Amino acid sequence: MDTFKFPVCVFLIVVCVMGIPTHAQTASTVTMISDDATATSMMSFTEGTTEAGTELMTTPVTSPGIGSTDGVSTQATTGGVTSDAPSTSSTERKATSDAVQTTGGRATSDASSTRPTGVPTTPATTTKPPPRKEFEGEIRILTINGTEADFSAGNYEDPNSMEYMDLSGKLCNAVEAAVNDSIKGGSLVNCSVTKFTKGSIVATFRLGFLGETGDISTELTQILKDAFTTSTDPRINILEVDTSSIKFSEGSIPGETTPRPTAKVTTETPRKDFEGEMKIEEINGTKADFNAGDYGNSNSQDYKELSEDVCTAVETAVKDSNTGKNLENCKVTKFASGSIVATFELGFPVGTGDISKDLIEVLQGAFTNSTDPRINLFKVDTSSITLKEVSKTTVAPNPDPEGLSPGAIAGIVVGSVAAVAVVVVIVVVFAVKSKRESAKVGSLDEEELRPTSRQSKQADQNSNSSA
Repeated sequence: MDTFKFPVCVFLIVVCVMGIPTHAQTASTVTMISDDATATSMMSFTEGTTEAGTELMTTPVTSPGIGSTDGVSTQATTGGVTSDAPSTSSTERKATSDAVQTTGGRATSDASSTRPTGVPTTPATTTKPPPRKEFEGEIRILTINGTEADFSAGNYEDPNSMEYMDLSGKLCNAVEAAVNDSIKGGSLVNCSVTKFTKGSIVATFRLGFLGETGDISTELTQILKDAFTTSTDPRINILEVDTSSIKFSEGSIPGETTPRPTAKVTTETPRKDFEGEMKIEEINGTKADFNAGDYGNSNSQDYKELSEDVCTAVETAVKDSNTGKNLENCKVTKFASGSIVATFELGFPVGTGDISKDLIEVLQGAFTNSTDPRINLFKVDTSSITLKEVSKTTVAPNPDPEGLSPGAIAGIVVGSVAAVAVVVVIVVVFAVKSKRESAKVGSLDEEELRPTSRQSKQADQNSNSSA
């Protein structure tokens, strides 16, 4: 019996040392860690053996400390019972890891090839600016430059009309001037009018703020009331408003703004235009990437938001200078790759001289030194800024060359038929009248001829009787 026990004990010792499973439900866990002094994490391979096959699972394990590998215990699970094996040195763990091999799907692992887990990765960057906090405002305009505001006096319902765009520009200039002069307005980045309604003219607009802005509706209301009451700024004084009508509410979804309408000139308006170009390298601290958004499509939200922000920055820089104080409008015409190259137009009164060089210096100085958040939203390659004079006169659009509308065609047909009918009636009337007159003349002739014939017959009869 003792002779039989000795081989059994030897077999069990070998099983414990080699880790060979003795039952279909046996599982073993081998914990490996690199003995590199800079290792910060290790991987635990948990092997479960069943009658159907072998499964391999990984579980991240955090090392006790950087450069320290001692004190890590190996856990072995057998038949569902977990026990802590004695700690081993890094050299022993390395040797054990190198020696662990399996058959029938069991894993072979080398600690030196184990990639640590849990290492943070750098998130991918995008060109999207952070969400904006928006506030919706309403204000009743009484006079515009001293003239009574009358909603019916212009096409204030159409966002593409000159009246709408002109008044929305004046209002946003006034509101921006008032808010940016206040402490609360330091992070204002955009203003956009959403609609005008009757009474004299009631404007509804939105203000967008960058960063973490609380609910400042009450402060904004008071800022505008004070500005439209006491300010001497001509940008504000151009409008007289009913200060009791000013109100604000915290806006809707951040980032979903209605951009200021792009100018579509429909009347004959001579103007001096300058075409500019600049390379945008960063947007709010994030690298600008043309391919990160739909910047090639002028109808996309990405294009509209970026074009609005670009014009806000350019207008702010130019209008704060003596050179560009008469700036009338800004319009982005396209974006191109490399990081993002913006092409834009600046419109000045027709009598403006060639101020291209002065405008370049103004923009270079602003994008280098300004502390205005509307300008600092962008990092621009100032050496890429160019401006050139482009003389052009915008005129009213030509009539549609594709032909007349169905209504016009129908009108022409009906008019032509009526004209022909009138001509026919006139001809018929004239013919009938002529016929009647001819018949009347004929009857008169007969009456005149009849007595003469009777008299001649009577004379003939008298001559015959006398004979």
